Amino acid sequence: PDNPNDLKTDSVSNLRSSLMTVLKDRAPHTMAIQKYDIRKPESEGGQFETRYWSPVNSPILNSQGEVIHIILRVEDVTEFVEKNRLQEELRSHMNSEIFNRTQELREANYKLEILNQEMDRFFSVSLDMLCISSSDGYFKRVNPAFETILGFTANEMCTNPYLSFIHPDDIDKTK
Repeated sequence: PDNPNDLKTDSVSNLRSSLMTVLKDRAPHTMAIQKYDIRKPESEGGQFETRYWSPVNSPILNSQGEVIHIILRVEDVTEFVEKNRLQEELRSHMNSEIFNRTQELREANYKLEILNQEMDRFFSVSLDMLCISSSDGYFKRVNPAFETILGFTANEMCTNPYLSFIHPDDIDKTK
């Protein structure tokens, strides 16, 4: 019998419908996976335990083609259903996390873009010579004041070691 506490269950009516289909069509009928609660023994609390079954109803016909018996074969697929449910929950959780991280990344990229624009404006309008250099001995970026004051293009400044722009007397102090 269906679990009286589960008003949504319809496994008994589904089984009845499948049996009627077998009688009408005189052919096997495979049912969708059914949730079917089983009452535990009173010694184990008497509560219902949720199980999932994959039922197939097959007719036994007599020589006139009439259904004389129906064999109900049921396979317990609870473990499979639970594993799939857990995988789906995990997938859903992962998709949610990916979405959240993507949103965070978009926001961080937007903030970075704004900061880069502000730095570009500051870099471009400053009358002081501003540069970004690295430990490899090259400028990575120079502002227009470098070009105006020194007379070299930004490309020349960034493709030659910065020590080549220093007066020979000042190289040791610069290093």
